[in-house]
Amino acid sequence: MAMDWFRGMMLVFALIVCGARPVGGVELRVGGWLVPWDVEGGRRDALLNPNMFGEVSLFMARLGADGLPRLDKAFAREAAAGWSGLRSGLTISRLWLTVVNDVETESGVLLKDRATVVRVLSEADLRAAHIEKLVELARMPGVIGIELDYEGLQLVDAHLYAQFVEALGGRLHAISRSLAVVVPAKSEAGRDGYIWSRLARASDVVRVMAYEEHGTWSGPGPVATLGFLRRVAEYALGEIPGDRCCIALGAYGFDWPAGGGGGVLDRTYAQAQTAAAREGATIQRTPGDDNPWYRYRDNSGGSRVVWFEDAQSLGQKVRMLSGLGIRNFYIWRMGGLPPRLESSLLEGSRKVPREEISGRRGSAS
Repeated sequence: MAMDWFRGMMLVFALIVCGARPVGGVELRVGGWLVPWDVEGGRRDALLNPNMFGEVSLFMARLGADGLPRLDKAFAREAAAGWSGLRSGLTISRLWLTVVNDVETESGVLLKDRATVVRVLSEADLRAAHIEKLVELARMPGVIGIELDYEGLQLVDAHLYAQFVEALGGRLHAISRSLAVVVPAKSEAGRDGYIWSRLARASDVVRVMAYEEHGTWSGPGPVATLGFLRRVAEYALGEIPGDRCCIALGAYGFDWPAGGGGGVLDRTYAQAQTAAAREGATIQRTPGDDNPWYRYRDNSGGSRVVWFEDAQSLGQKVRMLSGLGIRNFYIWRMGGLPPRLESSLLEGSRKVPREEISGRRGSAS
């Protein structure tokens, strides 16, 4: 299994072309998250979109019960080998290691565990050890830096988290490594534990998760509307310098009971399309946003509704965001992406009127 995993990784990175893409006079940088449970799907997406991904984040490190970051075991074995096979003949200049606050315990994995992060932020010795471990991980051959994805922090955590990121950024920059910080979407200050302006000053890029306007906690609706994205992007550009501001788009969907309630299922694009074809459902689109959706009846006769993203809807989003001045995009996640996504995203940027190209550049001051 480890060798199959490694071969998949080699094929993915062999297709990555580093750097921004000049399209219609506008340079875009597009990256994506590669997850350990769908490496083969990520490989297929790289094959189908060979000129799209300029950087990749390996979603392959989490926290232990001791509060220290650690690699996924399969990833650790390849890293211990020095990446000699992967790096042979390849130039991989923008490969990030993502550390997420999923915590391994004896009874299982705690997803997006705030308590462990708060303990790290609050205990001086643990905080120092945590930073040392992140610096150690950042030294791995082929990795340009660490991407922090510590989710669920609250307003009371904001100052301590900013201090932590500032300290980590200083340590990483001192060894010529980079730091990316992932934050949840918002359109105003004072709502959570992430002070975007401080995080931007301390890091090299802030990735805003501009998706899940609707999700498992809500009733049916689009993953993200243009209005939602515009509000998030405009706030982001007021807090984060334009060259450090990255908008992450969700390329997936959800399947709800039509009346809301429990039983919400997450769907990749491929799963959503397969279900529509199987059920003979007619895919419709919202006016303006082009967000696709459809209804069908399950085996018990209950009505369900699916909202998802495809190449057309994502292209529309990139077109609008490009007009605001956004140049950096990320995709959650590689694996099961829509066909023709590359051409749709790049064509979307090509359609931006010249007078909109300059956009609005943010300031971290």
